[in-house]
Amino acid sequence: MNYTNKLKKERALKKIKTAYIFAFISAGITLAFAFFDNMFFIIDAIVVVVLAFLLMKKQSRIAAVILLVYYLLPRILDPSILANGSIALVVIITWAYIEGIIGTFSYNKLKEQNNFCSNCGLENTADVTCSCDEKNI
Repeated sequence: MNYTNKLKKERALKKIKTAYIFAFISAGITLAFAFFDNMFFIIDAIVVVVLAFLLMKKQSRIAAVILLVYYLLPRILDPSILANGSIALVVIITWAYIEGIIGTFSYNKLKEQNNFCSNCGLENTADVTCSCDEKNI
């Protein structure tokens, strides 16, 4: 893997990390409110944690897109959610999730082009093959 691709990979992983950290924080806040307000929020928190985990461990494009849609859909369908002045928070979290989408698509594109191991970063060539990939298949 050349230096430019390594930088692109690091940037993509940083974007993915931003998204899953925001998702874990969002799930934690939702879980805290679930105990005081509505126990159904626990299901919401679990869904977000599962998507964040898939984003963190598998760099899943599908999880990144679902996370953004899952976050925005209630805010679009029920604009009263935004009535309490939380527009800045919505913009920040939406930005983080969009960064995650950009990061996952960039990362997976680089992974397909460069044939590198997602665990250790070793480039698989005809001479060298990472043993990590065999464990993850």
